[in-house]
Amino acid sequence: MRKLNASKLAQTLVLLNENPITAAQLATEVNIHIVTAQSWLRELYKQRAIYIHAWLPDSLGRDCTPVYAINRDGLDVDTPRRTTKRAEIARRYREKKRECASCNALEGYQSSILVDQPAEVFFCHACGKEWYKVLE
Repeated sequence: MRKLNASKLAQTLVLLNENPITAAQLATEVNIHIVTAQSWLRELYKQRAIYIHAWLPDSLGRDCTPVYAINRDGLDVDTPRRTTKRAEIARRYREKKRECASCNALEGYQSSILVDQPAEVFFCHACGKEWYKVLE
């Protein structure tokens, strides 16, 4: 087991003082485990030494990763996560579905087939999807 010493904590505070940082960035820079970095940042946040500067979205667009920064004002100025309404999610889904007209025009093609079925493959250059027409 590696012992975490004062120099690692000092590096953490220096990094936080320079720029806003995520737990993953902190773990990489200070060479500690991501869980340790998250627990340090959460504890500093509870003690109101740092605040959530922003939220980073994941691949689906959800705000999941907090970006922490030093709280110089002594105030908790936690920016709320973006909330996406169900109507907005449905609108994006319909747009994505309508996006590729060339895929919608394919009749008799399907997006997946069984492994041992002979099929004709069509690659849509507009959206990058592969479509299959089963040969009988």
